[in-house]
Amino acid sequence: MVILGMLSLSPSTLQKDEAFRSSYTAIEELVVRFQEFASDLETCKLDQEAQRLLFIEMVQISLFGNRTDLSLLTNLSAPDFALLQGKQAIKSSLENIISNHIDFVWVLISNLHDGRIDFVLDNSGFELFCDIIFALYLLEFGIAKEIVLHPKDIPWFVSDVTPNDLGPHLFEILQSYQTPEFEFLVRKLTNCYSKGTLIIRSNVFWTTGHSYWRLKDLEPELHKDLQESDLVIFKGGETSSSANI
Repeated sequence: MVILGMLSLSPSTLQKDEAFRSSYTAIEELVVRFQEFASDLETCKLDQEAQRLLFIEMVQISLFGNRTDLSLLTNLSAPDFALLQGKQAIKSSLENIISNHIDFVWVLISNLHDGRIDFVLDNSGFELFCDIIFALYLLEFGIAKEIVLHPKDIPWFVSDVTPNDLGPHLFEILQSYQTPEFEFLVRKLTNCYSKGTLIIRSNVFWTTGHSYWRLKDLEPELHKDLQESDLVIFKGGETSSSANI
């Protein structure tokens, strides 16, 4: 992937890198968990309730970003223990969500096979990493055959995700850790980019002050493109709340 011109430049790159690296412990925990369930897909798929709990946990991690306790993502290699711990952790965490439609989304997701899911991204760093893991999970389980990531076209605020945060620079950071778990993640991510199942599409609309109801008039092509999606997940700054799903 080659990012040209202003899109490859950000005055906040060093700050973003520092924020990302400062979250190493949490990132490592999530990478290990991802490898565990991605390496044992068939076992995970056999238990519908375990699948539902895993989905809810992935949503919460993406929703709360670096505020989430990653220990909530329980180890599915021990189904009974994971089921018990997952239910307890989820019940506690769900109490912090004011408007919760996760069950409705799960019904949609569980009946979706080889669909398309879009993420309108917000913050770089650990939050972006959580979003990427969520996207890879959706692809690994066959829920989606295509994930479209929508970063900002320019770094409007310090932590905004831009295309450069998803390109070669991201791989440089991940490869620098040199552990089997990170190597596994890099292979998965590289494969998704190569096959075109993970797509990056920026648009100037995400850094304007216009409300969503003006999308059809101001960016008709973007509006038409989003209509092709089975589910659009809006993160943080694009909404008046912390996140929408």
